[in-house]
Amino acid sequence: MLQRRDHPHQDEGRRDMTESAARRTTRFIYVSDATAPTTTRQRNSPTEPRYGWRVIAANNRPLGRSSAVFDSYHSCRAAAEELQQRVDDATSSVLFDNSRGHWTWAVALAGTPVAVCVHPYLRRIECVRALRQFVEAVTAGVPSAEGVRLFGARALREYDREAR
Repeated sequence: MLQRRDHPHQDEGRRDMTESAARRTTRFIYVSDATAPTTTRQRNSPTEPRYGWRVIAANNRPLGRSSAVFDSYHSCRAAAEELQQRVDDATSSVLFDNSRGHWTWAVALAGTPVAVCVHPYLRRIECVRALRQFVEAVTAGVPSAEGVRLFGARALREYDREAR
């Protein structure tokens, strides 16, 4: 017969699990193309930093992102809060790109696009499911005050790609 032995760090493990469970919720994050300063690198950027928001699922998978970049963190955060508060007023669309053969989705408030999918989908049903998950996540997630994540010059490259 096997006997259970209590591990001296058993309570710590439970505490870690509850703390990590609290972090595993749907949330908004804010990203910037600014570079974080380090001991060897100063915060030198030839241009002003830009900001964008993303909705992240409990498993850290991005569900959607802002459709535009913002000049300030405060305007980025305000846009995320507005979407979260007015998600019931939003209109959504699922679009097929004939030239690439992909499906995408977009969400608009008062006719202005505010959110788009993070990547295209090969099947319409996957795109519709992703849009539904995004809307549910926006409803459940609250724009956090955890601050901006500085990812460097390539952080907002998908916005630059769409502008072309």
